[in-house]
Amino acid sequence: AQKRLLERPQAELVRILNQLGVSAELSSDSLNIKSEGWKKSEKVICKGDESSQFISGLLLSSCKLDFDLNIQIKKPLTSYDYLRMTIA
Repeated sequence: AQKRLLERPQAELVRILNQLGVSAELSSDSLNIKSEGWKKSEKVICKGDESSQFISGLLLSSCKLDFDLNIQIKKPLTSYDYLRMTIA
């Protein structure tokens, strides 16, 4: 299962985590994450054209933060309906 997960595009996940102060590095056979919690960021910029899964995950993971998280989604947005279900 892990191998299949790494076959999918993960660069956007790494980029999002890095914006939140999380150290994330992707190699051909692993995704290494080191974190002491999310750091407050002015805004997190997400690409909307690869997958809405990372944006949905970010939304679900941020609901209990002690700070507001401003998420900017770059268009075009794929899987808009799935993102709407996450927000609803």
